[in-house]
Amino acid sequence: MRDVTKTLVGENKMTKAQAQLELIKTNTAIEAKIVELANELGQHNKNCVMNDLQLLWDKKDILNKFI
Repeated sequence: MRDVTKTLVGENKMTKAQAQLELIKTNTAIEAKIVELANELGQHNKNCVMNDLQLLWDKKDILNKFI
């Protein structure tokens, strides 16, 4: 997963259109992870998916603030 904070803060500034496109991709990834979470049986695997979801939600929050 690409770190969006480096893109926002680094030399390559992200435009609002790029941020909106990245937000759409992030929302799709969140939906996929929620489905994956529902299908997981083991607690360890659920914890791993929840960690991934938390990263995606953080990324979404950063993108929403940028837009």
